[in-house]
Amino acid sequence: MKLLKFVRNYMQMKKVINELEYQKLLAEVGIKKIDKLLENGNSTIAPYRRKKLEFYKGKFEGYTNSLSIIEQFIDTGNLPEITEEDIDEKL
Repeated sequence: MKLLKFVRNYMQMKKVINELEYQKLLAEVGIKKIDKLLENGNSTIAPYRRKKLEFYKGKFEGYTNSLSIIEQFIDTGNLPEITEEDIDEKL
């Protein structure tokens, strides 16, 4: 019975990891599209494009961090400690 529960949990975890990797790739494509537009355009960046670029970079970083936390949990069984200094650093 424990083997079946393990397999079910593994399949669910694999779905989560695949979805995070997919979303990370979508964010990366968004960044590349905006970078390509900026290369072809003027030297100045429109405010909405700058915000869009920051948004996609934030999404990409968030998905990368999520994947690393999940992989660390799978490898060690422990979640990383989050301190107030880490939070202040991100802000």
